[in-house]
Amino acid sequence: MSPHPGAWNESIVIRLPDADRVEVVGNARQAKEILLQRWPPAAATGPAYTSALTACEEVLSGHAPAYLSRIAFFKAAREADLASDK
Repeated sequence: MSPHPGAWNESIVIRLPDADRVEVVGNARQAKEILLQRWPPAAATGPAYTSALTACEEVLSGHAPAYLSRIAFFKAAREADLASDK
């Protein structure tokens, strides 16, 4: 198995409320981990969050191309006001 399942061509930079620095997310596995473990609870109910989690799971199971999880994760980050490249 690849060390970076669902690798993206371009990383996404986000700033989580619990971090004192930005996070650079470069693949579906990292994105799913952040969505499940570090995403702000108040933002974990929006439609973009749900779509991003589903997209990451689809990519990691081999049912979708990696770029779909990147697009969905970026939308979730924007919805939650976490994307640092606004």
